[in-house]
Amino acid sequence: MHNRSYRTYTDTSLNAIEQEFGRESPLARIKTAAVEKFKLSRVKQVSEATVDKYLSVFNAFFNWCDVQGIFHDNPVRKVRMFRPNNQIVRYLSADEYQRLLDAAENIRWYLRPVIELAANTGLRRSNILALRWDECDRKAGVIRKAKTKNNEAVAIPMNAAVSAVLDKLEERRNGSPYIFPHIEGEHAGEAIKDVKNSFRTALKEAKIENFRFHDLRHCCASWLMMNGADLNDVRQILGHKSIAMTLRYAHLSPRYLADKVKLLEKTTLPNSCQMEDATRSNSQQDAANRSNK
Repeated sequence: MHNRSYRTYTDTSLNAIEQEFGRESPLARIKTAAVEKFKLSRVKQVSEATVDKYLSVFNAFFNWCDVQGIFHDNPVRKVRMFRPNNQIVRYLSADEYQRLLDAAENIRWYLRPVIELAANTGLRRSNILALRWDECDRKAGVIRKAKTKNNEAVAIPMNAAVSAVLDKLEERRNGSPYIFPHIEGEHAGEAIKDVKNSFRTALKEAKIENFRFHDLRHCCASWLMMNGADLNDVRQILGHKSIAMTLRYAHLSPRYLADKVKLLEKTTLPNSCQMEDATRSNSQQDAANRSNK
């Protein structure tokens, strides 16, 4: 497992489990009921998906103990995971987005620009907070990240909103290579590591519910699709390895669905109707062309 995966997945899960049961707790005292209690208490603090990660690590630990001959009972096996539907896409309306930006502007100097970059590039939070000035090619108009979550390089075109954000941030550069550095203190010049608390405050002030920072990535993809972007273009911008991941946004494109439904006409419409429909479409197009002259 990659170091980053261990740090964000396994290590955090083990820490949560240790906090609940204690480092010195005998394995024989950890029963299914206790694991179920742990699951229900944790879901009040973190997402269902995160709790499922904890349980997966806990389950793997007991399976390892069984293989090693250390302990042969697995109390996690009978605990049902939440298995949330991660295909649900949550994105902001134009009004919600503006309210979020307005709230963020009054919380931390960096929060609004971080949100704007996330919504306009589709980059993940970690990539944005670690973004360096030398990765922003202003002449070419692209942001180049040598390594993302998929361990692949990406080059994301800058739109006017991104350029405007970078223009403002450049006015306050203090010699740090990072776009979002600590301004003062013992970590001055180092990249800001997290915006979780300030982002949560902005959501509360903007009266936006059921929204995570990662959903700004969904906003980027959803808005692109609703404004006529091609699925493969969205795939490239988000850095998806396959189109399957991008298909969750396809339903947001009226053009995409309309084109697919028209395929049925080859079977469901009689030949005469197909000819009439084609004639009608040509007539409408001719009328449109005349009106544009």
